[in-house]
Amino acid sequence: MRGDDRLIAGARSVASVLGSVVTLGTFDGVHLGHRGLVSRAKARSVALSLPLYAYTFDPLPARVLSAKPPRPLISTTERVRRLLAVGHDRVVLEPFTDELSSLEAEVFVEQYLMRLSPRHVTVGFNFHFGRGRGGSAATLVEAGRAQGFTVDVVPAVEVDGAPVSSSRIRSLLEEGDVAAAARLLGSHHEIVGEVVEGDRRGRTIGVPTANVAVGLEIVPRVGVYATRTTLMSGACFGSVTNVGWRPTFSGKELRVETHLFDFDADLYGQQIRVALVERIRDERKFDGFQALVAQIREDAARARAILSTP
Repeated sequence: MRGDDRLIAGARSVASVLGSVVTLGTFDGVHLGHRGLVSRAKARSVALSLPLYAYTFDPLPARVLSAKPPRPLISTTERVRRLLAVGHDRVVLEPFTDELSSLEAEVFVEQYLMRLSPRHVTVGFNFHFGRGRGGSAATLVEAGRAQGFTVDVVPAVEVDGAPVSSSRIRSLLEEGDVAAAARLLGSHHEIVGEVVEGDRRGRTIGVPTANVAVGLEIVPRVGVYATRTTLMSGACFGSVTNVGWRPTFSGKELRVETHLFDFDADLYGQQIRVALVERIRDERKFDGFQALVAQIREDAARARAILSTP
């Protein structure tokens, strides 16, 4: 996103704005709940003939405020990309610092939010902001009355009888239930990263793999998954992916290794997107190469069957 003029580094970097509609939140995952919120805000921005701004934070507040913060569902770059893709005209990425977290809710509105000249602000039902999370959606409504903007508080979106939330999706991924996570996200969860050099064992046994660098983002439960892998060119390939420690080789670091079907080319240095469709099995240790290769071929056949199902 570097160089994209739709991304603004903090509210105080916003040039003069004659009015806007703003969505305000952390938006980790940009899941179905977030998308419902954005849809309502977009309708209001069209009705008012005003640009739609997403106002969000980097890092996520929990990474500053919590001693043991949860891993984010997606990277900041991916969050910005998705916020633009779902209909925002601009994304304001506010650096979340100790100083910002110490501001009272009303001060945050006056000194930061008002830089966007909002005519209307949309937030989720569980929105909190300001020092000690002391401000709520109701606080924002009161601030809007004083500052001249309206507020829409969007109720929860429910899937499978419970509200959609980033924490619920995170729990499902930790359990390896990527199919259920996809129902909440609105799409398959993706591991996005650069292909880095591994030990090339896959190629020596006839199953070349792309070793995807793991960042701060959540990695689903270890195991083997049916996946779809998209390259920088936009080409998409069916694939089978192992998330784990490679116990057969006494591995000591968590790796994400994906084998693309009907593809054989050098991907080093490319950023790829691995969409997790269905979990096939747990990771396990094999007695030797022959047993491992036989299992990989079985996993690949199973993944092909899963991916061929409409």
